[in-house]
Amino acid sequence: MITLTGVGAVLPTPDMSEMGGYYQTITPLPFFPDGSDLEDLPGPTGLENLRTLAITRLMLDNFPHVKAFWIMQSLPMAQVMLEAGADDIDGTVVWYDITKAVGEGTHQETTELDLKRAIGEAGYEPVERDTLYRRVVRDGRDWRVEG
Repeated sequence: MITLTGVGAVLPTPDMSEMGGYYQTITPLPFFPDGSDLEDLPGPTGLENLRTLAITRLMLDNFPHVKAFWIMQSLPMAQVMLEAGADDIDGTVVWYDITKAVGEGTHQETTELDLKRAIGEAGYEPVERDTLYRRVVRDGRDWRVEG
């Protein structure tokens, strides 16, 4: 997984032992009506997706991380969503059949290099992390987590 660091980008993850558990992350997902009984409704606009993400960041402060799910949003939209409060654009995915960006097939795939480039272009530093949002440090084939 690749996440990012930057001003206000990666928030500290609460210590579960002190809190008795917590939510790890939230992924605000748009509803795409295509192929449903509601397909006569318009789908969300990019601006509506950004507003939803920003409101999520502001109102749901018990979620330390907010994900811009590039598979549904597209990688360029995920870059913009980083500015709206997201701190995670997820990782490389080869096949995701449940949801898809409008006009995209079910074979969405990107590389680690593409994710790093997209995060860098958005003005942030890409950081590989594990599922607990701890920084992953690689040394050849070996790796370890910090924190």
